[in-house]
Amino acid sequence: MMNIRCENICKSFTVGKRNVVQVLDGCTANFDSGCITVIAGASGSGKTTLLNILALQTTYDSGSVHYGDREVGGMSERERGELRRRAVGYLPQELGLIPILTARENIRLPRLIDGRADESESILHQKPDRLQIRDFIDKFPHELSGGQRQRAAIERALVLDPDIFIADEPTSQLDRDNISRLLELFTELKERGKTVILATHDERVISCADRLYHMTDGVISD
Repeated sequence: MMNIRCENICKSFTVGKRNVVQVLDGCTANFDSGCITVIAGASGSGKTTLLNILALQTTYDSGSVHYGDREVGGMSERERGELRRRAVGYLPQELGLIPILTARENIRLPRLIDGRADESESILHQKPDRLQIRDFIDKFPHELSGGQRQRAAIERALVLDPDIFIADEPTSQLDRDNISRLLELFTELKERGKTVILATHDERVISCADRLYHMTDGVISD
């Protein structure tokens, strides 16, 4: 299992030709294995940018991010890509399902990329249907409701059984029953020693946090 530690992370973006926007301003936080860590904050506060950094999807301007005892900034792009594929399951807010693939094909894609094509079908059949996706697993994303797409994307993020699960607003399109199932899944991941990192506005998700951070204008606090 793996802990993540970030120290004094800063990240800015250039908007237009001259306007520099500081999105993260000295963020320091710990994300431990066997722990559900929730980041709460208003839209535009920097939560998504921080998650993208923690999920190794984007780089940072200064500071440091440690995966265990390894500092991410010192890795090559290939090393970061291998670590991301092996260790991280990431649910972005936009979900990222590939439109020309069915839900089943989207879910099995990480296994194909990881060279486990021979296992992918059996894994899908053997896994418990935690989020009740079997009824729509052979439909394309445009045929699914928002909640169904979100559940398929969650299953895809978890199909390699990663040590780290990171999710951006994971309940935004789910009804009450599916939110309850998802909270049970978060607890299961935690009990198995996974590192669970969630950004949310949802008070039901916040209530399950072992550690709660608040993000305001690019600054994180307890």
